[in-house]
Amino acid sequence: MTSMDTTVDIILRTKDRPLFLSRALASIAAQTRQDYRVILVNDGGDAATVDGCLAKSSLDRARVTLVTNRSPLERSGSLACGIDAGEAPFIAVHDDDDTWDPTFLERTLAYADAHPTCTAVFVRTDIVYEELRGEGIVETSRVPAWPEITRISLARLAEENQGVPISVLYRREALATCGGIDPTLPVVEDWDLHVRLALAGEIGFIDSDHALAHWHQRPGLTGNEGNSTLDLAGMHAATDAAHRDRLLREWVNAEATNLGLLLYLGARFGDERRRYEDLVRRLDRLEARIDANEQASRVSRHDAENALSEQLEQIRESISQLAALANRVLDPARPLVRTLRRAKAVLTRRG
Repeated sequence: MTSMDTTVDIILRTKDRPLFLSRALASIAAQTRQDYRVILVNDGGDAATVDGCLAKSSLDRARVTLVTNRSPLERSGSLACGIDAGEAPFIAVHDDDDTWDPTFLERTLAYADAHPTCTAVFVRTDIVYEELRGEGIVETSRVPAWPEITRISLARLAEENQGVPISVLYRREALATCGGIDPTLPVVEDWDLHVRLALAGEIGFIDSDHALAHWHQRPGLTGNEGNSTLDLAGMHAATDAAHRDRLLREWVNAEATNLGLLLYLGARFGDERRRYEDLVRRLDRLEARIDANEQASRVSRHDAENALSEQLEQIRESISQLAALANRVLDPARPLVRTLRRAKAVLTRRG
């Protein structure tokens, strides 16, 4: 396949995860749009493992460019490496533990063709929770990711990411314009890229009736079996904070008058933070009162049930005593009753 035949380069990062890699290759092979090239980046993993997965895959080997990093470049470095290895006008990132709907490429490329100025195309995504059982993967549940989103905005991206690599089609020209992947970021490299893409131009969004991308997560699992967002949650938070602080310093240092605006915003943020903390304290007190009332209610209910049980036991004891008394009263009269019944029978026959 020549570069002229390729519309989209699919960057597939992997390292010693054959179970996930095999599923990812099947997801790509199932695409209804076939004008792609897979740039498979083996980031320091076992080469034989990757070769074995490719040999078993239904994916056309001629569509695959294998890039092997003897020393791991980690998330952002391996992604930048994969992007540099291709030249197609569009780029998609299919991590080895995620999957696509079969129409992902068809629909995102059609949207990009219809909106030639968009820098990227995001799609509706779901989170697939799964477990590893034996030699297989078992889905346990799935929920929508960012169900409230109907468009991608710079304002919302400033708060948090609105997509993950599996859910985006990038325009290569836009990536070059905004500076591409920052290889110095160990994580959150996709969020950083999305913010800069939003600065460069409008980002498209396909608001489909079902998810076109599936973001797989395995809570509780770490290492090769884990998902980086969960497994590296602490690193994500620390890197996010440090990156925001660095950009803020650059912005303030760019122009002296920016310091005044920063201090104003800092004061306003402080007011909002204190208001939020006060609401949290009130909520905590309210929850404590509710818990105390529920506990008191449980104690009262328990006491009432005990009192009722004691009364019922007393009634049962009284009934037993009455029954015993009745038996004592009736026992001496029973022979006389039987005699009278026999006499009545004799008189009835003679009459």
